[in-house]
Formats: sequence, C-alpha cells, structure tokens
Amino acid sequence: MGQKSDQLPGMRSIADDGDREHMAQVWGVEAQQIPGPGTPATQMLHRIGTADGVRGLFVHASNIAVSAPDAGRVAESLRSLDLLVVADFFMSETAQEADVVLPSSSGLRRRAR
Repeated sequence: MGQKSDQLPGMRSIADDGDREHMAQVWGVEAQQIPGPGTPATQMLHRIGTADGVRGLFVHASNIAVSAPDAGRVAESLRSLDLLVVADFFMSETAQEADVVLPSSSGLRRRAR
C-alpha cells in the first residue's frame, strides 16, 4: 500500500531487522507481523488495467497524470480503473479523470501581520 511500500515510518527500511524491531515495539506488535516490501508506486501505476493490477486508487494531493514516469501511459490507464478517487486543492489532470473528487488543503497558511 502506498508509494513508500518499501519503507517504515521515519524512512526506516522495512528490510532492516533493527528498524522492523523498533517499529514493532512502537506499534505493540511482533516484528514478524510487519509485512515485507510491497510493490513500488511506479510498478503499481504500470499495472493499472492489467489482470493482476490495481483496480481502485485513492490519490491525495498528487497529479500523477502529469508527474509520474511515463505520464501519458499513466493518464490513459487511470480511465481503466473501477474507481478513482482524488483529493486535491485544485482540479488537476488526475482529478479530471476521477470518479470522485474530494477537497484538500494546500497546507499553506497565511502569516499574521
């Protein structure tokens, strides 16, 4: 799940025993319960529309139809999803392909003067 399926929080390696043990203690689980590396985002995007590929996708504040490697292919593939949900603060190219568009904050704040 997610773009960093090869990492644990804090940019810890999911393949490193020490990192796995640390996160297991934080989460209150056994280290063996933490799954191994998942599929990287670029591979997930290239599998959209294939038999073993992603069927639904939630994209948060990212315009993958423009920014992903081989963006033209990704943009076309988005149309083959069973469900595409996009949360963004403007109507991006990715949001234009979505079945559902949700509002999102830009994270920018105005400073008090």
